[in-house]
Amino acid sequence: MKESAALTFAALGEPVRLELVERLVRDGPQTISDLTDGLPMTRQGARKHLEVLEGAAIVQLEKSGRTQVVSLHPEAMRAAQDWMAASARAWIRRLDALQTLVEGD
Repeated sequence: MKESAALTFAALGEPVRLELVERLVRDGPQTISDLTDGLPMTRQGARKHLEVLEGAAIVQLEKSGRTQVVSLHPEAMRAAQDWMAASARAWIRRLDALQTLVEGD
């Protein structure tokens, strides 16, 4: 689980890739051209970012005729979500223990 979460965090840690994922969340599957419209990058640059996201299994690229359609694969982000939830629970326990100590209960 840690390796999968690490891949997800690494892939989403770059602002352009995070923007691409946000666009897919908001607008659904799109061609590469539509997805990257308005971003300051070449098609090759966009392709490299999409390869990183695909390598982390965050997106899926499918050929549709002569174009490629990019779709979100949100299940891949579950390991990162689970890691964050476990981390949050651990911190809540620590803060509760600190509160108990400070308040003298």
